[in-house]
Amino acid sequence: MKPIKYLAAVSVFALLLAGCASNKQDDVSVSESADAYGIEIDEEDGVEDVYENSEKKEITVQKKKKDKVGFFESFTIAKYLDLSEGSVFTSKYFGGLKQSECVYVYAQKNDMSGFGANYQGAYYYVLLDDANKKILDSCFKKYFSDFENKKLQRDNKKSYKAYGKIKVRLNWGGAKSSCSYYANNVVATVGYEFKENSPYFTIQMLSAVDESKMGLGDGTEIVYSSNLEYFLTKNQCKALSEGISDEVIEKARNPVNENFIEDEETFTGDNY
Repeated sequence: MKPIKYLAAVSVFALLLAGCASNKQDDVSVSESADAYGIEIDEEDGVEDVYENSEKKEITVQKKKKDKVGFFESFTIAKYLDLSEGSVFTSKYFGGLKQSECVYVYAQKNDMSGFGANYQGAYYYVLLDDANKKILDSCFKKYFSDFENKKLQRDNKKSYKAYGKIKVRLNWGGAKSSCSYYANNVVATVGYEFKENSPYFTIQMLSAVDESKMGLGDGTEIVYSSNLEYFLTKNQCKALSEGISDEVIEKARNPVNENFIEDEETFTGDNY
């Protein structure tokens, strides 16, 4: 009878492990499906190869002018107004995409807006000023036009293209409530990339140096952000653009009532 009891115990243990593994998947309240783009491949030349040097590189830390707020920003971090909720896709550690919840925010201290989301074990805020927000919106429009007119280029060698660059501010930390690291004027390349036959609008940044402790002398620990890649469907692009619009920010700054966060919307994939 002992072998039977042993096999039963092993089976129960295996089922418990499987249940734990399935529970590790993040719950995403705003679910989004990939955009369908047909099955034909357009082979056109001239696609800018903007990702070929996107691996982590050694960064030379240079003495910079400190932020106006300086070191004490670490303790008086900018307060955010949560505008609404959405979702983005991010890169997994070992390839593939993962959908994560995000929150569209307005940073009152910096007069900037953007989104915050978990990224490979840390929490990042990506913030834009008005000028760079306009550039991002214009790149969204180019992407929508290319998508609708079947001009997105896709083949086995080059399935991505850059529309331009924007400058963003990063705030990050181990949790949403403790994003004490920051970097200003981080260059982000925006464009599109195909993943598993579906196109995504991309926002990509190489690793940046934390500026919160710059100028404190030798021996200060240097902290770097991760290389960041965000992937958005058309609906997610529209949700981001609308979620940080001037109208929404104005409403958040002068709310009629405290419950100004909009109802969540369930997204569905695009038919092409």
